[in-house]
Parts: sequence; structure tokens; C-alpha cells
Amino acid sequence: MSEKEEEALAAPCGLYCGACAIHRGDFRRASMRLLNLIRVYPGVGRRVSAVDPQLEGALEWLAGEVGPCGGCMVAAERLQRCQIRRCCLDERGLRFCHECGEFPCERLQRVEGHYGFCIDNLRAIQKEGLENWLRDQRRRVDAGFTYAYIRRP
Repeated sequence: MSEKEEEALAAPCGLYCGACAIHRGDFRRASMRLLNLIRVYPGVGRRVSAVDPQLEGALEWLAGEVGPCGGCMVAAERLQRCQIRRCCLDERGLRFCHECGEFPCERLQRVEGHYGFCIDNLRAIQKEGLENWLRDQRRRVDAGFTYAYIRRP
């Protein structure tokens, strides 16, 4: 991966797209695997259909529509609704939220409430530099970290 591609994995809000299950294609792979199992074992497939006749269609949708994503800095059309991306990049011309005089704003605090570490990540980028932060994030992902395991109330 080039340095530019790696830098694109750092979202304006402080998330690392390399740890995202959508970016990584985890939804697509898991749904395709489950679809394959249901189809290879027809008895199981009939039971699944009896319990939830829409499950196979939902899995097909997941396999075809959810990911992989290029990341927050690349997948502009996918992220039209992201208020943080729009505010930071489009409206203020900034790369990261920590560059803003209103940091940490209310919008960012809502994202923080879900993930629990965006603000700390942005402070780490500010303190350590993007290159060092990206290296740390890659190490975490290589060790098995993914946002899919985050459980927030």
C-alpha cells in the first residue's frame, strides 16, 4: 500500500478505516460464506427459510452491497451523509477535526459516544504525527483489532 493510500485510511474524525469491517470486506465475506453453507446443506437452508424467509435475500444484499469501501477519504459518494466529513473537509477545508478551533465539537462527541476513542486518536495524531499513529493502528489491526468488536451501550 502506498503512503498516500495509507494516509487515506485516517478519517477526519480519528477513526482508522483499516479497522472497519465494511472497509475490510468482512460483511461481504461472512455473508457469502453463510450463503454458501446454506446452499451446500439444503436441509439447513430449508430450516433457515422456515424460520426467516427473508434471511437469504438479506445475506445476498450484504454480499453484494456492503463493502469493501475505499475509506472515508476515498469513498466520497458513500459518505455523503457523514456530517463530520462534510464539516471538516468540505466546509472548513481541514484534514482532521483536531485542527478546528471548536475541537472537540458536539458532532464529534456523538461519534465518540459510539466508538469511545476518536478524540484520543485525534490527540495522538496531533502529538505523535500521522505516520506514527498509522503505524500503531496497523499493528493493532495486524494483532486482530477491528471496530466490529466494540460494544457500546
